Amino acid sequence: MNYSSGTDVLRAIASLCERDVVVIPTETSYVLACNALDEEAVAKLSELTSSFPETIPELFVPAFDRASRFARNIPEVYGQLAQRFSPGQLGYLLKGRYMISESITDAEGRVAIRVPAHPLTLQLLGRLGFPLAVAAIPMESGVSHTALEAAKVVGESVGYVLDGGASAVGRPATIIGMHGDAHVIYRTGAVSRESIEGQMTAPVLMHIMPMVAEPVRLYGR
Repeated sequence: MNYSSGTDVLRAIASLCERDVVVIPTETSYVLACNALDEEAVAKLSELTSSFPETIPELFVPAFDRASRFARNIPEVYGQLAQRFSPGQLGYLLKGRYMISESITDAEGRVAIRVPAHPLTLQLLGRLGFPLAVAAIPMESGVSHTALEAAKVVGESVGYVLDGGASAVGRPATIIGMHGDAHVIYRTGAVSRESIEGQMTAPVLMHIMPMVAEPVRLYGR
């Protein structure tokens, strides 16, 4: 199997700038990633994930204050939540701005923006001038927890595998968003409903959805 792997963040940056798809670590798994603002890179990711299960589209940024560059109509309370849960396991399903391709949003033009907590990926994001569109790598056992597991599935199709060591085995990120005037948990995960409600400054309707509120495909429809 021929693929490049290591801990070289600059090598990962070079691959991303060359419009390649790379593998990066998160707190709980390894994921595919590309420059979310580059149509050619997004097309490569779309092709690579065309047979993957449907999921909520995600966008990684280095800090929550960057979210307003790529999303609009961000509820003020999400900034309060971010002070507690970002970086971490809470994503915010938001309306993408014009530069976010329709092929990485759901049917309503939304994308889940999150600040991951893995230190190597945060270092990578901090050196990039663009957000990363990401997709989970499906495994028979669920998700890939090591760079080697990820490489066995997609190694020859990516520019670089950024090895951040074994990811913790745990639940995926929780994703919250608006549905009308209600705050909806679109994907249950590591951050509980109770923890979210505990950070709210006013009563908010929380409606728990078991996975996805309506079917969306990560790339393409």
